[in-house]
Amino acid sequence: MRLFLESTIKKPLHFQESKHITKEAYFAMSKLAIEAGYLGNEVLKILLPKEAKPIYEKLDKIPLADRILANAIVSVNRAAEDAATAAKPIFIQASILGLKAV
Repeated sequence: MRLFLESTIKKPLHFQESKHITKEAYFAMSKLAIEAGYLGNEVLKILLPKEAKPIYEKLDKIPLADRILANAIVSVNRAAEDAATAAKPIFIQASILGLKAV
């Protein structure tokens, strides 16, 4: 089992390449770190896992269960938006360190 992400970059990045990656990472994090950054995007929206479908089917018998499930989806997506906010400075710092290493 792999525990750490291995770099696929085998050669050092040139300044312009690193600068472009920094700009794109910042742009992506900015788009995701807003309200509805995930929830408002049907491609990125985080849904409940299909493995838990038997549980959802049992919850259907409970009044207001659909509201509980909808709130769970909103909560997960809001947490992802908060994580994107926290990740932005990490990506920027990593890019700056990468530029200094070249």
